[in-house]
Amino acid sequence: MQQPIIEIADEAHGMASAWVLKSDAKPDVIRALLSTQDAAIVTASNDPNDKSFGIASDVIVGCNSTWCDLCGFKPEEAIGKSPKLLQGEDTDAKVARVFTDRVSDESGESDCALINYAKSGRRFLHHLHAKRLDGLDKKYTLTRSQAEGPDFADVGLVLSASLLFFAALLVCLNFSTFETESTSWIAKCVAPLMQMSTMSEVEFAGVVSECRS
Repeated sequence: MQQPIIEIADEAHGMASAWVLKSDAKPDVIRALLSTQDAAIVTASNDPNDKSFGIASDVIVGCNSTWCDLCGFKPEEAIGKSPKLLQGEDTDAKVARVFTDRVSDESGESDCALINYAKSGRRFLHHLHAKRLDGLDKKYTLTRSQAEGPDFADVGLVLSASLLFFAALLVCLNFSTFETESTSWIAKCVAPLMQMSTMSEVEFAGVVSECRS
């Protein structure tokens, strides 16, 4: 049975800005959730003998409203669950494991960027920073999410748009197409962008030729 969840009020605005399991509503946990404007969750190591959650990994015991907005989950849908609820097909499980393990090191901090998934299935690049909360009766970790980064697929589209602009610029400057050796340097210049974009070199050359015709 799900443990009770309490709201942590934002005294400045009179609105709920964080939620935490009642059993984990310790001052340091609450302070950690309210100390950042970034999306944030607090996780706790699950006692293997505690059958409340039914999972053996770390569980989310608190989250703030920014995290809920970013990931699309309601507090009651995330609290008591593993942070793995954000993982999907393109999430690098090895990177996620190393990220989690590093929090147990002497520094008690860890950073990484992962492809994660919102509740809607939207894929995004998740920049994460975790910091262990020391001096408590359980192992608590505050994980902050920096501003949501673009999906790699979106980056490819942006680069493709940039290449289209470059093609138009070549036309304006009256450059010829890729057919002559004198302009082979153009292909070399755009090759790195081609590798990351959704447009091939042939397609780019075709755009230039079409614009000139």
